[in-house]
Amino acid sequence: MAKMNLWPLLFSSSRGFLVGLPVILNPIYALELVLVPVVNMLIAALAIFLHIVPTPVYTVLTGTPGPLVPFFATNGNWPTLIFTIFLFCLDVVMMIPAVKLDNRTKILLKDYEMEDDRHV
Repeated sequence: MAKMNLWPLLFSSSRGFLVGLPVILNPIYALELVLVPVVNMLIAALAIFLHIVPTPVYTVLTGTPGPLVPFFATNGNWPTLIFTIFLFCLDVVMMIPAVKLDNRTKILLKDYEMEDDRHV
């Protein structure tokens, strides 16, 4: 799944992962899919308010890789690119607990199914 969606992901199309992996209706990821963008928007709004990064003023073409959109929209402002990479790393750290919980749940379900098959 990861290899098939590598190129679409580079151009801001995550639909393959959302459909191919059980993410959309998975309650474990539901909170993370709402929480991560909200945290990103709040931190970015605070950074713009404090003049850490400038306000994006240029339109960017659709299909531009996600981390480069703020960089291009601020006319190549390097602190904005560094800030975007920081936000991406924060997103990864915020998703780690949900992924670990999902992996534990899958292991428990697999063990339960194997135990159920033994009783039949």
